[in-house]
Order: sequence, then structure tokens, then C-alpha cells
Amino acid sequence: MRKLLQGDRGQQTGVRRGALDALTWTQIVQAVSNVWNEPWEELLPARDTGARQNALFIGRIAIRRFTQRLQSDRTLLEKVSLVQKEPEPR
Repeated sequence: MRKLLQGDRGQQTGVRRGALDALTWTQIVQAVSNVWNEPWEELLPARDTGARQNALFIGRIAIRRFTQRLQSDRTLLEKVSLVQKEPEPR
């Protein structure tokens, strides 16, 4: 989809936003891993590489969408509440 985008940053902003919103966490992690040329498992604990921060920065879009969805989906909100009440894994 990104290959189809043309024009400067001020044009096709809705399409550009849609391209970013469509990314899953797995896709974000894979993209970061590709750019850094290292497996995510090695990048995750590494300090001062910027890889983890980059993934979190891009992933915040998904968090914003999920938060908006929680406002309209009561069933999902109830499930999130139940997950938060679950005991810590051993």
C-alpha cells in the first residue's frame, strides 16, 4: 500500500494514516528487526539502540485505536477488566 502513495506529506493524509493504522504489532516488530538487521529477541533487551523505542512509538497508534474501541465495545472492555484481575503467572 505504501508503494501506491504519491505526493508530498500534505497530500493523501487519510490514506497515509490508514497505511500506518493497518500495521499489527508483529508487523511492526518485523519491520524494526529488518531495519536493524537483527532478530527482535536480541533487540528487545538491548539498550541504547532505539529499536524498542521505535517499535513502541509506531505501536502507539494501535494503542490509540484499541482505547477508542474500548469506549464503544462493552464486551471487550469487560474482558480487559477480567484479564487485569487475573493472578500473576507463576
